[in-house]
Amino acid sequence: MNEKEQLTERKKELNCIYRIDKLVEEDLDVQTFLMATTGIIADGFQYPCYISVFIELEDIIIRSTYYREGRNFLISELKNKNKVLGKICVFYSDKLEQNNPFLEEEQHLLD
Repeated sequence: MNEKEQLTERKKELNCIYRIDKLVEEDLDVQTFLMATTGIIADGFQYPCYISVFIELEDIIIRSTYYREGRNFLISELKNKNKVLGKICVFYSDKLEQNNPFLEEEQHLLD
């Protein structure tokens, strides 16, 4: 990946963080917030059109539109202090013919 592509990816990741931060400021119920978050997370990844997002928070389960699991995925635990409350799973569709298409920074984005 050249320098321009790297900068483009960092911009997408920063935009993802910014958009979620703005979403936190809105007065949304938890399910609506999590559903909106699935799309924002997908947009922060290298190939957003191939991304599916699964969020589990206590007894709430949210899947992105057109959710489909794939062989390439990242998982991050959702914690409050040291207590695990759930997880976020991000899958790349198997239609994306790449082994391990995730960037190292994308795991940091989830964490």
